[in-house]
Amino acid sequence: MEARFPRRLTLLLIILCLVLHLPHFPSSGTMTFKVNGPAQRTVTCTGQDVLLSCHLSPKMDAQDMMIKWFRSQDLVHRYYIWKKVVETQGPGFEGRTELLKHDLAKGNVTLRIRKVQLSDSGNYTCHFRSPYYYNEAHFELQVAENPPTSQETLPLPLKLVLLSAVWIVVPVCLVFGFWVYVQCR
Repeated sequence: MEARFPRRLTLLLIILCLVLHLPHFPSSGTMTFKVNGPAQRTVTCTGQDVLLSCHLSPKMDAQDMMIKWFRSQDLVHRYYIWKKVVETQGPGFEGRTELLKHDLAKGNVTLRIRKVQLSDSGNYTCHFRSPYYYNEAHFELQVAENPPTSQETLPLPLKLVLLSAVWIVVPVCLVFGFWVYVQCR
């Protein structure tokens, strides 16, 4: 006579085997994270390179996460791994953005925008997505025009007055300084 397991016991054993062989998922407390960005707005001038940084709290490996940067609703840069590393730059940012990945294992990510333009000003979002959770940080980038050089700020008549004053004041100071030196000897 053949021993037969009841169907419920067989089903219970199958479920138990599956549970024991599934990868262990992190507990619900460690699946969540916070994304922190700059506390204050970032200010830069046109033509400069700017670094925008975000980090995860608590610190965790972000190498397998999808990371997206947006300006308002427009994609700036996207990074993820799907069989290989995939990076995409948004319209208007082609050839100007780079994700610095050297600290991804620590949960830190930095986006470099090269040759910043006035149109790059705006509200930015740094978005992290893991298989279990996602979160983002928001901050502002303000781009100003390069300040004019000192030669461009002064009108020509004022430049001539200042230049002539230098030619008069410097020799007088030299003569007076020599006179004081002779008197004190």
